[in-house]
Amino acid sequence: MKTLFLLLLFPALAYSVTIDAKAWVIADENGSVIEQQNLNTVQPIASITKLMTVMVVLDSNESLKESSKLRKFRGLALTRQQLIDLAIIRSDNDAADMLCKMYHRGYASCIADMNHKARVLGMDNTQFHDSTGLDNRNVSNAADLLKLLMAAEKYPEIVHASNQSVGELLKPAKKRILKWKIFVRDTVMQIFRYRFVLNILLN
Repeated sequence: MKTLFLLLLFPALAYSVTIDAKAWVIADENGSVIEQQNLNTVQPIASITKLMTVMVVLDSNESLKESSKLRKFRGLALTRQQLIDLAIIRSDNDAADMLCKMYHRGYASCIADMNHKARVLGMDNTQFHDSTGLDNRNVSNAADLLKLLMAAEKYPEIVHASNQSVGELLKPAKKRILKWKIFVRDTVMQIFRYRFVLNILLN
C-alpha cells in the first residue's frame, strides 16, 4: 500500500472524503505534493505545536522514566513517557507544558530548540513561542507542517501514541485508574488519523 499524507489546518469534519479546511495538502511518502489549497498560507497552528515539543524532548535523550507531578491529575507523579502520551493522545496542554519545564536546559531552551529544529527541517515559515499551541504566535503553513509530520513519523514513541484511542494512568496509592478517550477535536491525533483514513479510502 502506498503511503499518502493528508494534512489539514482547522478541519471542520473528521474522517470524511470531503475536505473542509482553510489550508490542506495531500502528498506522497516522499513529500511530493499531489493536491493542495493555500499551501503557503501562514496561520496559527494550535495543538499541532505539541508534535515539535515531543520531538525535541525525545531528541534530548533524557530518561523517559523521570517523573513530575501535575496538579490536574491530583498530584499523580507522571513519567516523561506518560507526559508524552498525554500530549500526543489527549493533546493535553499541561503535559506539553511540563515536558518543556522538565527540559534539561529549561523551558526557554526547549522553545529555542523547537525553533532550531524547525530551521533544520526546512520549516522556514514556522515559529514557536510556547510548548502547547495556546500562543497564537505559534504559526506555520501546510508546506512546513508536512515536513513536521514526515519527521514525526520517524519517532516510534509518537507513532505508537498516535495509534492509541484510549489511555490510562494508575495511581498506586489507591489503585485508581484514570482513563481518557480520544475525540476528533484532538488536533495532534487528527494529522495522523487523516493519513490512515486516506490510505483506506484511496487504495
